[in-house]
Amino acid sequence: MAQDIAPAVRCQYVVRMVDVFWDGIPNWITAGAAVLTLVAAAVAAAFAGRAAHWTKRQAISAALQHETGLEQLALARDEARDAKETGAAQEASRKRAERWQIESRLDQVAPSVVARARPGRLEIRDESGDWVDVSNSLELNESESAVFRTTAVITVKNVSDRIARVAFVYSANGVMSVRSGDELVLGPGEEANVSWERTVSTFALQTEEDLGRPQNWLFDVEVWIRDPGMNVRDTFKFNGDFRFFRRDGSRLLVQTEPPFPWTENVAAPTEPRRYERLEAGLPGISPAS
Repeated sequence: MAQDIAPAVRCQYVVRMVDVFWDGIPNWITAGAAVLTLVAAAVAAAFAGRAAHWTKRQAISAALQHETGLEQLALARDEARDAKETGAAQEASRKRAERWQIESRLDQVAPSVVARARPGRLEIRDESGDWVDVSNSLELNESESAVFRTTAVITVKNVSDRIARVAFVYSANGVMSVRSGDELVLGPGEEANVSWERTVSTFALQTEEDLGRPQNWLFDVEVWIRDPGMNVRDTFKFNGDFRFFRRDGSRLLVQTEPPFPWTENVAAPTEPRRYERLEAGLPGISPAS
């Protein structure tokens, strides 16, 4: 009977051991799951950290690449601008050289003319209407009126071996023996005389301001010198002083000479030579030259 009981006891023992074993399995699973979760979290954190690290490195790299791209773009723009400026400078230099060559050829057809002026004496109109020299100083009061005339003789001489066209284009309140714009044609070595005159009355000389007006004292005739084909133009101007008058209160004082007397006035150039045909866009040299 003891042998019959022993197997039963052993069976119970075995059953109890099995129950204990299966009772412990959930704890192991829970602990194992917790460990795996912790491991997974650590791995995930590690990958997240590495991902954040690489993301940051990629962002920095992208920013550097963007900055480098901007610098390269700016450099390319600077190089393009420099190339454009260099090309423009070279083109401008080429055009200047070409212009100089054309001007040099045109200079060869330009005539040379010397213009001189000699002043005449101050004159007054007498009662008969004739002009007589003012040989002595005069004093005129407000009630006295008179008309005066200043004159000059202009001599132009062609000192070149080219034909010259001479035009008198400007004269402040003066009258010339040739009309404004009319031309004299002078061959090599030829010269011509042109007269100039201006009249002024005491009514135009009432104040100091009147005395200072250029039309009452300045001799400023302008002369144009050109070649027959009108390729080149030189501009000259006279600058003579005809201040014969001054005021002393209500009296007009008339002098026989200006304060700075002169016997000859040579016209001086007032601007650089003009290449009229070239500036008009016409090619070459006019056949007339």
